[in-house]
Amino acid sequence: MNSQVPLEIRQGRDALGRLRPYLLLGGIPLLLPNLWISGLPTRRENTLDAYLRDLVPLFRWARESALNIEDRLRRGVGFREFELSQIAERMTKTGSGHAYAISTINRKIEALRSFFEFAIDYSSEVSDASLEHSNLFRTSFEAQQKKLFKKMRAHKNESPEPGQSEELTEEQIRIILAVIHPLSDTNPFSSMSVRVRNYCIVRVAIEVLARRAELVLMEVADVILSKNPELTIKSPGAGFRSKRRDRASMKTRGRTVPITSSTAAALTLYIEEYRDQLMKSRRPTTALFVSNKDGRRLTVGAINQILSVVSAAPEVALHVPRLHPHSLRVAGANRARREMRNGGVSTIDQIESLSFMGGWRQESPMVRKYTRVAISENLKIVINKDGE
Repeated sequence: MNSQVPLEIRQGRDALGRLRPYLLLGGIPLLLPNLWISGLPTRRENTLDAYLRDLVPLFRWARESALNIEDRLRRGVGFREFELSQIAERMTKTGSGHAYAISTINRKIEALRSFFEFAIDYSSEVSDASLEHSNLFRTSFEAQQKKLFKKMRAHKNESPEPGQSEELTEEQIRIILAVIHPLSDTNPFSSMSVRVRNYCIVRVAIEVLARRAELVLMEVADVILSKNPELTIKSPGAGFRSKRRDRASMKTRGRTVPITSSTAAALTLYIEEYRDQLMKSRRPTTALFVSNKDGRRLTVGAINQILSVVSAAPEVALHVPRLHPHSLRVAGANRARREMRNGGVSTIDQIESLSFMGGWRQESPMVRKYTRVAISENLKIVINKDGE
C-alpha cells in the first residue's frame, strides 16, 4: 500500500439519497469501514462522521506500513505483537505525541471493537475457509483485540486529568472585548478591516450562542439591521455541507435571534465600511465573515486561529486561562440566563428560550449543562433569601 496515497473522509449520498461520510483511499471507498458505518444503528451525520474518523489512525498506520487490513482480515490473518503496539500508539496519541483525553481513548476503543466485530463477521461470510478455520481465527483475533485494548488503556496513564473548562466571567468577557475593540491600542491585529471583523465575530458568538461552524456559514443577508436587529442562523442544505472540508454546520438548527444595538452597530460598520476591503474582485462571496487572505468565506480553523491570537494578547493571557469558541458560547448562555432571571422570566420560559437560542431540542440537557454557573448563582440567591 503506497504511503503517499491520500486517505480522506468525504461526504456522499447513499442508495436512499442520504448524505453520509465515506472513507476513501486514493479516491476509492474502502469496503469494510464503509459497510460498517452504514450498518450502525445511528443515522446522525455528525455521529457517523466521528465514528469513521476514529478509524482513520488505524488505516493511516496500515498505509504507512504498506499493509492491507481488509485483505488480512479476509484471509484470516491478524496482527503481530509489535504491530499491536504500533496501532495502540497511533490510536492514543496526537500528531504531536501527546496522549488523547481518557474519554477519547475510551471512545476509540469502542469504535475499534465495533469495527473489528463487524469485519470478522463479514469476512467469515464471504471467505472460502472452513467453519472450523473461521472459528479458530475469530478466537485468535479476539485475543489480539484484548492485547490491543490493554495497550491502549495503558496509554491513558499519560492522558491529562479530566476536568471541565472554566466558564468566562463577565469581567473576563469585558477584558476580551476591550482588547479586541477596533480602536484598542492592545488589539493584536494590525488591519482595521480585520479588527472590525474579529470584533463582530466575538460579539456575535456570545450574543447568539453561535457555534464556530455557524459563524463561518453566516451570510450578509442573514443580518437584519432594522429597529429590532436580528441575526438568522440557517441550516444549510446537504449539498452545501458536502462541499465543506471543515465539516461545518452538522449540528445547526435554524433560528432567528435578536441582537443588541451595540452588536448591530458593529455589524453595520463592518458591512458598510470594511467587509468589501477583505473581498477579492475575482472571488465575490455572500459570506458575512470574509477571509483577509483569499477573500473567501472563513473556515472553522480560521476562527480557532483568531481566538488563539486574542488569547495570546498580554491582557487576555493574564486574566483568561483559556479562550476558545466553545467558551464564548457557554459565556453567552450564562449571560442570557442571568438577564432573563433578572427580568423575572420563569424557569420554564428560560429553558425554552435558551433551547431556541442555542439551537437545541426542547428536551436537550444542554441548556442545564451550559448554564450551570447561572444556575449555581441563582441557587445561592435563593439560599441567602431563605436564610434572612
